[in-house]
Amino acid sequence: MMRSHKTRLLVLGAVVALAVAVCGAAVALGNDSDPMAAGSTGAPAVAAAATNAAGQTYGTLPDGPDETMPDLVRVVATNGKTGYCRDKDTLGPCPDDDPEANTKACLRGYAIPVYESDGTTQIGEFVVGGPGSEAVYGKADGSKVTMTAREDGAIVTTKTATDGTVLSQTLEALDGKVTTVK
Repeated sequence: MMRSHKTRLLVLGAVVALAVAVCGAAVALGNDSDPMAAGSTGAPAVAAAATNAAGQTYGTLPDGPDETMPDLVRVVATNGKTGYCRDKDTLGPCPDDDPEANTKACLRGYAIPVYESDGTTQIGEFVVGGPGSEAVYGKADGSKVTMTAREDGAIVTTKTATDGTVLSQTLEALDGKVTTVK
């Protein structure tokens, strides 16, 4: 199922935010010309998308939703090397257009190969999510929902009222079985 460019950017933004917050991964986004500020190992930042010998564009995330997404997006791998992951891989194991299901899949974690700018030579991997990953979002009524990935892959979903009172808490195992904790 094809997703719009705006949806892909939103999903990638959420995935990258998750990786930065949880995995401590340094992701070089935007058009920052200072590679050390972007958390890289000294590789120069790419100010605009360039094209490799295979005709793939590579660069940083676009500044706005109307700009073209490069085929290869600049990231910093878990080994500290700056490289590029394929745009199509950034969506990870998103099963469908259900935001909650996609969030759970991303929280459980997955790895994306990181390549040199040629798009073929793998130099590392970029890990998104995993145990301890957390996603928090607000509801229209002011309450919030927090989803946290456990070591065993289960997702704990906690719904909290505006005053901080826990309204409910569920545990969803990898097999899809949901248990109400509170």
